[in-house]
Amino acid sequence: MTYSVHVTREGDAWLADVPAVAGAHTFAHSLAGLAKSVREVIILMDDLPDDADVELDFHYDVDDESVLDAERLRRMREEIERQEAELVSETGRVASALSRKYSVRDTAAMLGVTAGRVSQLANAGK
Repeated sequence: MTYSVHVTREGDAWLADVPAVAGAHTFAHSLAGLAKSVREVIILMDDLPDDADVELDFHYDVDDESVLDAERLRRMREEIERQEAELVSETGRVASALSRKYSVRDTAAMLGVTAGRVSQLANAGK
């Protein structure tokens, strides 16, 4: 499950609040430490198994334009990664269909990839 985490900065500490989980507040001196602490507090407060898959979606409420720019870039990067995974999946599906009718080289030319990649994609599901 994905939890929205509101993050602020006080002095040298990062503070986190998880609105969806009553009483889920924590802090740390680094963002990596904060992520670990937030996961622990969510698991504790929601009575989840220790190995629960907890995804965190950080939202920064700080008075620093660079931090907000970094958050925007991170979100863009995540969207590009999602689109890339979708593109790979769709390309594999189409490569498999095309390679049943056309040569590997023709399929590669249609898709704009190498013949070797077409072979990999077409055989991935076998």
